[in-house]
Formats: sequence, C-alpha cells, structure tokens
Amino acid sequence: MRTVTLLVFILAAGCGSETPMLGGVPHPNNAAMAGGAAAAAAAMTLADPNASDRKPEQRQEAEKRPVDVKEQVPPSAFDHLDGSGSGTGSGHEVARPHAGSGSGSAAPAPAGKKLPTLPTPHDAVDPDHADSR
Repeated sequence: MRTVTLLVFILAAGCGSETPMLGGVPHPNNAAMAGGAAAAAAAMTLADPNASDRKPEQRQEAEKRPVDVKEQVPPSAFDHLDGSGSGTGSGHEVARPHAGSGSGSAAPAPAGKKLPTLPTPHDAVDPDHADSR
C-alpha cells in the first residue's frame, strides 16, 4: 500500500508542475536511432536470409469437440438480408450476373444513340484552335 501511495504521489508531482519532470533529459539523435534499426535488420537478414520464405509454425490443435447449436434461423431471414424482397422463404440465393461475365463493358450501348466523346487535352484548353474538326 505504501508503494502505491508513493507511486501516485510521484505521478501527481510529475504531471502537476509547469514543466515536465523529464523535460531536461536530452533526446537521442534520430539518424543514429535509424542507423541502429537498419543495422539490426541487416544482422537478422545475414543470420537467416530465408526467414521470410518460411511459413509460421502451425499450432497443433487437440481434438475439437462438436458444438451443440440450439437455435435455428428461419429461411425468410435470408430473404430479408440479401434485399431481394421475394418473400419466398426458400433460403436460396437469388441468381445474380457476375461482374466478369459478358462482353466486358459495364452496360450495353443504347441502340441508335451516339456515345459521347471526351475532348483531347488540347481541345479542352483551346476549343477554337486551327486544327479543329
């Protein structure tokens, strides 16, 4: 109990004054600290150059016991989660087109309409230049 009181007193005295308790302690040189960290990394690499290639060791698990589940989720809950709103309650996912399927474009071009073209950087800066189309 006496050490806790002493520790609280030291912390309160250090935080309560105008200047910090360790305010006058010199700081280490940042370049020297970075050099030391680089030297430590180089020493670890020289000691075992292939350390990054190995996978971490897997923990050996003992026999897992089965978990007894006491609650069931109704199939209609899955319909509400995916937002389809079909309300069938089948619990099966609604078929959706994949992003990578099709011709590669995001949406087909409307028939009969010309797609807009972006101006070149030169046309965007000076639309009235001599070589306009």
